[in-house]
Amino acid sequence: MIAISHPFTLDTFGIIGTTSDTQKVYLDRVNSVLSTMVYKRPMRTEYGTDMARALYESGDDYYLAITEAITRAMTLYLPDITIVSLTIKDANSIGQASVELLMSFPDDTVATTVIKTAALLSDGTNSGEIY
Repeated sequence: MIAISHPFTLDTFGIIGTTSDTQKVYLDRVNSVLSTMVYKRPMRTEYGTDMARALYESGDDYYLAITEAITRAMTLYLPDITIVSLTIKDANSIGQASVELLMSFPDDTVATTVIKTAALLSDGTNSGEIY
């Protein structure tokens, strides 16, 4: 399997960077889906996750919203990848939280990725963003 490598690169000859590392290809696909907010992709507005809505939830609703958003996106756009575990770490003092996702790929390899989030500060400024 060969795919365009992320982040997107061009070498000095103008050739697009590619990778044949199967695990990197799958992780790039996961990160693409999970880092894209719904309604942000032209011509395919339903693509991505609505994890941002979880930032407005509290308590158990926060955990449920993140879990549902990730599970929905993975089921719709990456059905060949199985979620083994999803661990949500509580936000720190400046509103940053993280989600650790352990996945099994079709070739039976297992990998982990971490999605980090940040919330709005009390004065309305952003302490960060989902990345």
